[in-house]
Amino acid sequence: MSLFGGTISKGRSCCVPRCNSRMYGPDGCKTGIHFFRIPGNVIQGKQLKAEWCRLIKRIDGKDNFRLTATTSICSEHFHSDDIIVSEDCNIWRLKKGCKPLQFPWTVPIKTRKLHNRQSYEEECVKNHEDADEKRNETIKSVEPEPASQQPDDRNAGDHAYFSSAYGKLQTSVEILNEKVVELNKELQSAYDRIESLQAEINLHYANRFGVNKIKDDNDAMLFYTGFQNYGVFRSVFEYLESKAENLQYWRGKNEESDHKSYQRNPGSKPGPKRKLDLEEEFFMVLVRMRVGLFVRDLSDRFSISQSYFSKLFTTWVNFLHAELPQLFPFPSQDAVYRAMPSSFKKYPTTRIILDCTEIFIEVPSTMLAQSQTWSNYKHHNTYKVLVGVAPTGNVTFVSELWGGRASDKEITLKSGVLNFLEPGDNVMADRGFEIADILPSGVTLNIPPFKGNAAQLTAEQVQNTMDIASVRIHVERAIGRIKNYHILDGIIPLSLSHIANQIFTVIAYLTCFLPPLVAPGKEE
Repeated sequence: MSLFGGTISKGRSCCVPRCNSRMYGPDGCKTGIHFFRIPGNVIQGKQLKAEWCRLIKRIDGKDNFRLTATTSICSEHFHSDDIIVSEDCNIWRLKKGCKPLQFPWTVPIKTRKLHNRQSYEEECVKNHEDADEKRNETIKSVEPEPASQQPDDRNAGDHAYFSSAYGKLQTSVEILNEKVVELNKELQSAYDRIESLQAEINLHYANRFGVNKIKDDNDAMLFYTGFQNYGVFRSVFEYLESKAENLQYWRGKNEESDHKSYQRNPGSKPGPKRKLDLEEEFFMVLVRMRVGLFVRDLSDRFSISQSYFSKLFTTWVNFLHAELPQLFPFPSQDAVYRAMPSSFKKYPTTRIILDCTEIFIEVPSTMLAQSQTWSNYKHHNTYKVLVGVAPTGNVTFVSELWGGRASDKEITLKSGVLNFLEPGDNVMADRGFEIADILPSGVTLNIPPFKGNAAQLTAEQVQNTMDIASVRIHVERAIGRIKNYHILDGIIPLSLSHIANQIFTVIAYLTCFLPPLVAPGKEE
């Protein structure tokens, strides 16, 4: 290291009395002032050291002053000609043998604003001639004031400058602190507003019609969904959920697809984002079928368009029509016999109880359809459907919908129900089911006796009729459960004709989640 050292790179302060120069200002930025260490203890340096201490009026060990290897004097106390600056302005050093000569008691130091390092580096980018010219101008600018000015006045002015700067800084800090306090208040107010709005949203969601509003009310769950409670509803939904995530929403009657009508093609692009979650969709479809609410009503309740609801409803009905029957396959002969209620002790081989029911429909537009759906029994255009139940009253078979003109025998023959029967089975039906001649071999028919040509039934026939009616009524009760889904009330519009068959089948199998109409098992 040279005798006079280099610029101190850490935060330093000037050791000259009444000089407040520091490497870093109160704002943490560099002031642009450079510092030089007092010479060391080599022979020449020792002499300079003593001279420097004399000039700055400092004595080692006196007035709490300790001279160390890092004790420094700022560049303000040297003539600019005594300072050598490197081309890149990074290194400042003193000429050999120079001394600090500018002090408050000898030459007034020009007060200066605090600069950051960047401003000084920009000044040093110019060539040496410009730098020399600037330094000469600086020397002229710090020429001594008239001797008549008292040193104490100069010191007082210097002190006043720093006091003023410090006061301004304190004021700025106070203003900023007040601004921070104000911003914190605004931030807290925003947080409070968000919390209030979230509470309103939660309240609105809690009060909005939906499964979350009624899930703790078993009567409401049964009324709106047909399930006894939320637990049953949730169990069925969880069974369907994984498949429902890939639903492809219905897009019209003419839609053609190699996949199931409810299933998304794995190679296709995903559709639009759902407006409701899957549980709400499932709930809404159940409400439509169970309560029979109009599309406009449900659209308003769930804040969706009527067209969107119609697509959603058709999609879910097709989906449920494909999935629910898999949960209730036609029971085996052994399963039916083992669960045979005690009320069937006179008819222990009964495998299925059959009956047909009709639902009114809007008059079709074509004459052929009008003819096929006209029911002489109901004197109206109807759909006719065959329903089969086990002795316990659970639905085990549902045919497709037929026009009201079709006979019970025709529907029974073409529905495929006879394919499930085995030798030894007995089929129970109403008197109008003249199907004995179409039953498979070994299968018998049990219907109330006919009066025939006799004036009246015999006492034995009357008793037999009453006995059969007492157990055959379970199929009528099962159909009654189906018709408790009020979408089947009144007249089915033509707008639902494309999914009427699916709707009836889905409803029929939904009733299987209710307790059996007749308790299974035999009395001891």
